[in-house]
Amino acid sequence: RKLPPDENKDLSKYIREKGSKSILFNGDVLKEYDEVILAEGECFPKDAQIFTKNGWVKFADYKQEEVLQVFEDGTSSFVKPLAFIKKRFVGNLTKIEKKGYLSITTPEHKIVTKRKDGKVVKYKASDKISTANIIPRVTLLNGPGIDLTNDQIALCLAVSADVTIDYRKNTGERGIYPKEKRYGRSAFKKKRKIDRLTGILQRLGMSYSSNKIRNGYTSICFPIPDWVTEKKLPFTWLYLASIEQREFILEELIYWDGNRVPNRNQTEYSTKLYHNAVWVQTLCHTTGRVSTIMRRKNKFGSWYKVSILHGKSYNSCQKLRKSEVYYDDYVYCVSVPSSLILVRQEDKITVSGNCDAITLIQNGYENAVGMTGGCGTLLPEWYDQLILKSKIFLVLDTDDDNQGQKAAKDVWATRLGLDKCWNVLLPKGYD
Repeated sequence: RKLPPDENKDLSKYIREKGSKSILFNGDVLKEYDEVILAEGECFPKDAQIFTKNGWVKFADYKQEEVLQVFEDGTSSFVKPLAFIKKRFVGNLTKIEKKGYLSITTPEHKIVTKRKDGKVVKYKASDKISTANIIPRVTLLNGPGIDLTNDQIALCLAVSADVTIDYRKNTGERGIYPKEKRYGRSAFKKKRKIDRLTGILQRLGMSYSSNKIRNGYTSICFPIPDWVTEKKLPFTWLYLASIEQREFILEELIYWDGNRVPNRNQTEYSTKLYHNAVWVQTLCHTTGRVSTIMRRKNKFGSWYKVSILHGKSYNSCQKLRKSEVYYDDYVYCVSVPSSLILVRQEDKITVSGNCDAITLIQNGYENAVGMTGGCGTLLPEWYDQLILKSKIFLVLDTDDDNQGQKAAKDVWATRLGLDKCWNVLLPKGYD
């Protein structure tokens, strides 16, 4: 049933009755078309996050901004979604987890995997996933470029990590109005940091003071230009940064709040700001590297550590742990041309799929309806409406376990009849 009339009419939003096992996305077309297309559907819980130009946004707070779509070759770009779905779901979500990886979705949602030959293969979350495959968790995003030089970017990173910002009011023109200026103060013991910061300031032609102070520290102070960011790193950089700039930032972070892990192709980044930890994690996952946020605490306080694995871009499908999580709330999904999106759940980022019925609708098939509880969950009242149609096109999955085609045969031959059902056979492994 439709939501009240005052809801956004451009969105196909449906609520299902409490206790029912499934809902039919775009179900109103059963009244409008004599021919319909039957497909499958799936969604995310409200706390799952989608990556936009403004950073990570919970699906429940999503305002239809441009989102990051991922292509099968691992590259990505921002795009306006072609469809957005919000609907009620009551039942068990499927939770799949492994160290560093997490997915919580409706049972029919597509888990994106790759075979050894690089071919993308999708499984329902509730299906048994081939242990020979891998789950991609990263992408390569080549943005238009941050409008700063590498030295300017490096100074922003230094300020974010190791510089205290003072806000000083200086007398403006003729003393008529006060003008506030930013001033940076830092103190270092490590020679590499002293040399790094003074070198950046010199190359930028900026004035600064450098003085020895107590306990072996060197104080470096300088006025901060307008183009220098604040302590929080800007999420707009993650949209703008080119591949070259992304690589430069990952390397530059090591000089400030970072370190290399001995004998491993791994670096770490530490910060007290959760915002910056998420920022660095996202930078890694859009630069082809898996990363993990870890919480740390000692007698001096608490902070976040981001572990960056430079040689890893996926999780294996071996020893995945599955469980069910009861859920009674709205679920959400977007649809993008590539059918793959970047999603974040409980501090873990991965590549995931989107909705089959929405994919058909976005390609001009307005008479497509989707079974959100799976291909075997058509309710009796839907059969009563479908039996009246002259043609029904069944567009169901060709999974490795063949469940989609088994359901198609059941609907085609047993319930709706051979005279009106047309089974659309996709290539093996497609949805």
